[in-house]
Amino acid sequence: MARAEDILTAPGVDMGFVWPNDLAWSMGVEPGSVEHEAAIADALAVARRVGRPLGILTADGAAAHARIQQGFLFVGVGSDLTCMKAGAARSLRTARGE
Repeated sequence: MARAEDILTAPGVDMGFVWPNDLAWSMGVEPGSVEHEAAIADALAVARRVGRPLGILTADGAAAHARIQQGFLFVGVGSDLTCMKAGAARSLRTARGE
């Protein structure tokens, strides 16, 4: 995060993307912790300051909506694993008549 501006303004870099879990692990903090959310907000502030769009991966639609409201310009909604698990759970509930 200390080099976010250098990264976002490097020649050929047109945008940035935050991988929240990777960021938390690299910081040694829990995802969603105060320190983690502050780092995400800092990245967004840097991107705005240097005029680069910033994206982020989210777990679900509600989290995606919150990040869009925060100012992220593109948002990944769930991972392949998350989507597969949700679909499998829906299918299982349907099969059980729930």
